[in-house]
Amino acid sequence: WNGGVLTITNAETDGVAVSSTGPQNGCKYAPPGDTCERTETINLECGTFSAQQSGSEYNGEVSWVIKGADGETVAEASSTSSATFSTCGVTAAPTPTPPVPPVGEIPPQFIVSGFAESCPNQAVFDGVYLPVAKTKSERWYYKNENDHYMYWDSQCDGTGAINLPNLWIFDSSEPSTTADSDLDGDNACVFQAYITSSSMTPPMGTNTWKASCGSGWTDISITLKVVEDHIITTTPNQLYDTISRNGNNVMNPRDQALIESGTYTCTTCATSQTMFDVELFGNIVCQEDGLSCVLDGQQTRRQMRILDTGDSKLTIKGIKFFRGDPRKPGVFPGGGGMHVSSRCI
Repeated sequence: WNGGVLTITNAETDGVAVSSTGPQNGCKYAPPGDTCERTETINLECGTFSAQQSGSEYNGEVSWVIKGADGETVAEASSTSSATFSTCGVTAAPTPTPPVPPVGEIPPQFIVSGFAESCPNQAVFDGVYLPVAKTKSERWYYKNENDHYMYWDSQCDGTGAINLPNLWIFDSSEPSTTADSDLDGDNACVFQAYITSSSMTPPMGTNTWKASCGSGWTDISITLKVVEDHIITTTPNQLYDTISRNGNNVMNPRDQALIESGTYTCTTCATSQTMFDVELFGNIVCQEDGLSCVLDGQQTRRQMRILDTGDSKLTIKGIKFFRGDPRKPGVFPGGGGMHVSSRCI
């Protein structure tokens, strides 16, 4: 085996002896002077590695090399027939972690208001809109709690026969993510409201939109406001101040209160019977899954009395109601964990 190079890669576990006998792996007829590389992969941590080469074509000139996982040579020697290496102290290169592909920034939720006041037949378009996915134009489309949508369309009929290009649209139909135009696929311009804009994001603030309000297209004022994560609560008092109507920092309607994982008992309480009196709409959400945010009534108070959410919706997610007041409803009206009062959705 003329001028062979034996390359050993990797290093882990205990010492392993590798013996290679005879010309193998395509090196049988290597001409004199050529380099014939042969790779054996073994695992060894701290021990002795021995290798031997022999055969009828062996010419007495063999070099032996051990390389680490990173490709760097960690030991080498030459011999007429064999070589022995100690690998103690040789550290294997760590296996590289595959890079995580970058994720585009997800846009914030936003609140839409104005339909109920100015165009009551389209009130279902008010609400909190969450980003769903990008369309082919690289703009996000959004969906509210009533399963209605907002999206951008370059040409709403797909042909340009109707001269309404570059619109942000409110629609009851979910848009396509692959179509160039006419994203609702109706070959027309049938939707509930629109505004002309080439912006990559929905037009925030209060603007004049065209809306179908039962008697043709009408100019109405629609407001889009980014939903704020009002506060991350870390103490029972902060939670009280955020969600209870008589707190000091009550969240605004349709905001989101993020609650840090933990158990919350009553330090400051709404009443002797209730931990929190809630009179708002929006989202009260535990940061972690698995019901790791616990409202503990200590068997003396119900956790929450929901008094009024106006004409909108209060969402409570990922929160465990624990040890409410077992006396209710026998002694006091309402449930022992939650009492939902009038005008609540």
